[in-house]
Amino acid sequence: MLDICRDFFSHLNEHQVLYCHWKSTFRLQRGLDGKTDLDLLVHRRDMLSFERALGIFGFKRILSPPWKRSDGIEDYLGFDQASAALVHLHVHYKVVLGEKHLKVIHLDLEDYVLQTRKFIDIMPVPRPEVELLLAIIRFHLKYETREIAFNHLKRVLRPARHPYPDAVWEELAFLLGQTTPETFRTVLREIRVPLSEELIMNYLDRLRRSEVTSGEVRRVRRHVLDRTRPFRTIPPARYHVRKALVSLRTLPFMPALRTKKILPNGGSFISLVGADGSGKSTLAKDLVSWLSWKLSVRTVYFGIPEGVFIDLLKLINRTASLGQKYLPWGRIEQSCLHIIRYTDAWRWIFIARNRLDLYRSSLRSASRGWVVIADRYPLTLFDAMEHPMDGPRLRTLASAMPRAARIEKDLYDLIGLPDRVFVLQSDFTTLRARKSNLDERQHRQKVAAVNAVAASERLVPVDVNRPYQDVLMDLKREIWRLLS
Repeated sequence: MLDICRDFFSHLNEHQVLYCHWKSTFRLQRGLDGKTDLDLLVHRRDMLSFERALGIFGFKRILSPPWKRSDGIEDYLGFDQASAALVHLHVHYKVVLGEKHLKVIHLDLEDYVLQTRKFIDIMPVPRPEVELLLAIIRFHLKYETREIAFNHLKRVLRPARHPYPDAVWEELAFLLGQTTPETFRTVLREIRVPLSEELIMNYLDRLRRSEVTSGEVRRVRRHVLDRTRPFRTIPPARYHVRKALVSLRTLPFMPALRTKKILPNGGSFISLVGADGSGKSTLAKDLVSWLSWKLSVRTVYFGIPEGVFIDLLKLINRTASLGQKYLPWGRIEQSCLHIIRYTDAWRWIFIARNRLDLYRSSLRSASRGWVVIADRYPLTLFDAMEHPMDGPRLRTLASAMPRAARIEKDLYDLIGLPDRVFVLQSDFTTLRARKSNLDERQHRQKVAAVNAVAASERLVPVDVNRPYQDVLMDLKREIWRLLS
């Protein structure tokens, strides 16, 4: 169990907040270890106490995409300082269920679930009979007809297979092992959802004996959909329109639905800068993997872009170089030299324009609540170098091509600093051991320029002469503090 989970839930218990982990207790330990969501049901009268506890322990509010938001449901992200693991709390103030991507059914069961809870260690959970009934309702609302048909086809090919996805079957089997027909029948009679006792009990009996067919699954699904219809929180017309829109968006030719969360007060734009061998790309990849578990994350690369235009300019430049070498006659040689200069100039201007576009689009993404992580970045601190890292290159041609040099400089002048630039500093010997194939003189210049960067509000030097995991952990802590 992560420290933040132990401390947070102990705090809630000490202050007598009425809550429980209300579904998928089969995977409770994975949630407490930060490997899956923690689904909490909190009594509305304790909402303020719960929110105060969230603030005390540094949880940050995150937002689902508009089409996934539901009244009475909120999301929070926490950070465990010891392990740098993220914890996702899916907080329900109402028991809201529904079909896939369409949570519009509110079962007024909050009091019943919370008043009959029990404890597993420090975590309150529903009685297994209550959770099993809710699981049956949840799974059959979400289990679409086409999925049932697809699973039936798998059973035809492999008869021993059960009629549910593996994760659903494992959870149902876990709950069945903790209940008896008598205790389940009592809950079924006490609960306010008008399900057919005979149908559900017969289904449960066959489920215990692993004899449920795909046809019975479809029958239970139709029954659950019909009996929960009065509990929908939106009018029928709006429900069918939303269902049709969701169905359209899931078609193969439609753009994929965004499922990750965003930060409501705006995201962050972060870049990693360092000499060759400092681990920029590896760190960027691992940071994206860490954050994108729940958050919308975008990666951008400020190095030399690839593309048809760049390849074309390279080809023209290479052809002109060959002409200059093998056709050394006055006018031809001079023409080839001009071609080389102009293609070089156009290439660096194109790269500058591309970097400006990346900067602007990164700011837009961050303003919409995304986290943007940039591999490399054009810092003005490096402009004095003979070959500035990811910066303007036409300065040396200013006398021969002043207009091109001015255009390039103007483009770079429009590129500001991200929210944070992590400058990866290391000694030359360490980096040279990793990148021994580079030009040594240029490599030394890059290392010296990076190591000369001093700390400021947005520039954060990071010592990478340490074990990789230590560097990664420190970056995660810095980024967590930065997020709104």
